[in-house]
Amino acid sequence: MKIGHQKGVVDNKTLKRTMNNNQQIPHPATGIPPAAMLFRDGQRLEFPRRCATEEKARKAKETDRNRKVHRENDVNISKYRKKTDFNVGEKVLIGNYRRSAKFDPIFLNQPFKIIDINEVGNKIIVEQEETGLTLCRHPSDDIKPFKLRKRSYEDKQEDTDGTKEIQWPEADTEEDGQCCFEEKQATCTPLLRRSERTRKPNPMYMLKHLGVNDRTLLH
Repeated sequence: MKIGHQKGVVDNKTLKRTMNNNQQIPHPATGIPPAAMLFRDGQRLEFPRRCATEEKARKAKETDRNRKVHRENDVNISKYRKKTDFNVGEKVLIGNYRRSAKFDPIFLNQPFKIIDINEVGNKIIVEQEETGLTLCRHPSDDIKPFKLRKRSYEDKQEDTDGTKEIQWPEADTEEDGQCCFEEKQATCTPLLRRSERTRKPNPMYMLKHLGVNDRTLLH
């Protein structure tokens, strides 16, 4: 893009040419250009045209899959591999893979249930009971145990709406019928609060605010 901009070529043409060249370059994993892998027929552009049959595409996918399994085994053989502490049947929260903004939640709201863990303990299969969505995660990924909240959001909404009955404490009355709240309030220990620091305004700012420039007034 920078070279095309320096030569005075329109950015749209440069971008289109770059994308076409990228589609014609053989992929390092499969050895077949992406255009031939998608359309089974190459493009007649600057690079030599290459076609991919169904047999070539199947072999390329199988080779890529075997290479991934081989690399996965090499990583798991390491003594620094991380095993999982989860068990089958537990509920966990999965990282929000749809997160696209800064303020999006880090974890999904709906919990997932662990349905399978491999022997090594480095691959966790989770399933969402409501939708049936199945995901495969590694213990080092964003995954944490699910804990039930003590009070749900619906209960709080009922309290704010006023639909839920509020039980107020009954006043303890003496024989003469007078309330003894004042006596109890005097005997109750006060709540511990954080001590506040003493705030002293800077006199220089006060002088500037009043329009005084004489510093001798500070003394």
